Amino acid sequence: MKALKAGGVVGCVILISLAVHESLPDTKVLVFSNANGTEAQSHRGYVPDMYAAFISTDGRIFGIEDHFLYVSEDGGRLFRQFGVLPKANADWFEKIKNHIARSKLARTFRKNPGPTNVIVLSSGTILVFYDHIYRSVNNGVTFESVFSFGSDIGAPFGHGEGIAVGPDDTVYFGEYITTPRPHQVRVFRGSRDGTEWDIVHTFPAGEIFHIHSIQFDSYRSRYWITTGDSDAESKILYTDDGFQSIHRLGGGSQDWRVVSLMITKEHLYWGSDNDREPAGIFRWSFMNRDFSKIIEIGKPSYFSTILRDGTLVLSTTYEPQSPYTGKYRPDATTDLWGSRDGSNWIKLLSLPYEAHDTEWGPSRAAIAFPGGTATNELLFTPLSTRGNRYDTHFLTPDLPAYHDAARS
Repeated sequence: MKALKAGGVVGCVILISLAVHESLPDTKVLVFSNANGTEAQSHRGYVPDMYAAFISTDGRIFGIEDHFLYVSEDGGRLFRQFGVLPKANADWFEKIKNHIARSKLARTFRKNPGPTNVIVLSSGTILVFYDHIYRSVNNGVTFESVFSFGSDIGAPFGHGEGIAVGPDDTVYFGEYITTPRPHQVRVFRGSRDGTEWDIVHTFPAGEIFHIHSIQFDSYRSRYWITTGDSDAESKILYTDDGFQSIHRLGGGSQDWRVVSLMITKEHLYWGSDNDREPAGIFRWSFMNRDFSKIIEIGKPSYFSTILRDGTLVLSTTYEPQSPYTGKYRPDATTDLWGSRDGSNWIKLLSLPYEAHDTEWGPSRAAIAFPGGTATNELLFTPLSTRGNRYDTHFLTPDLPAYHDAARS
């Protein structure tokens, strides 16, 4: 009897402890570091188990872990949990399951990265793209579904690449679909502070496979669209009139197969997404109206960014099953490249691949960057790399001060 009573007391203590633990405010704190595999780079530290998705014009950093939104107002030292994405159109049983899955205890053992597409409009409205488009008008405390992705509508490419925001808070996203060819691919527009969504352009079946990115160019007041994947489907396109007309800058080979553009006043830069032969870094000159290959980097590139001082940064992706990997056997790493002038590129670091299964097949190692406002410090999140659990790192690249008079 005493043993039963003791067991009951222990059980009550455990339940109370769990309840208290669940009720405490959830925060994530920067772990200061001087190394962690970044070699000679100035590595301030990292925030464990959080993906930095967007930096707003006021300097706030918006992060995601599981279905929860975190916000830092002090440059990344402390992230506070704000709200959680709801289970849209769910019955009571699904809502209970979702509540259990979102508990701190469940998330400790079940690592779920969650969405990577987050944007913040100039109005302050937050939009998160996942199975739905979720909208918040109270700084992420609560969300509502305003658009649903399904079997008939493709979501945009992850990590913010497939979504663009114009100066008037108009939002555009392109479908990233991988269903068998041929198929139509559409561009959607969000207006009225993210409450209304409609189709503004449809690529006919057979013209492209999917849309990699849509990016706003503030120098030319236009939107750039990159598409893939075959030679004929790989193009850099643009529109100056809100997708009423679309023009082609170039295409027709794997050199023009692009996921992310680095846009400057005088040039476009990109790392090619060539998964067949060694990829390169390319530059388009608006003055000369031509493009050139700057350097060969081997593995394909998905992600890129530009720091506030104009430093260009891109990462490569290790694809274990690609034709390039099978033929050339590159190092199983994702690599970070940087340049101050666009002409001289240096490999900043390499992170080793960690294999695991995903719903799309074997994992791919990459390094992703947040969207939004440029910063002095490089924020990045390693994906499927050894020793990194979807953490956000803070790095100041160590690059020689080359000078190129032609660069903006």
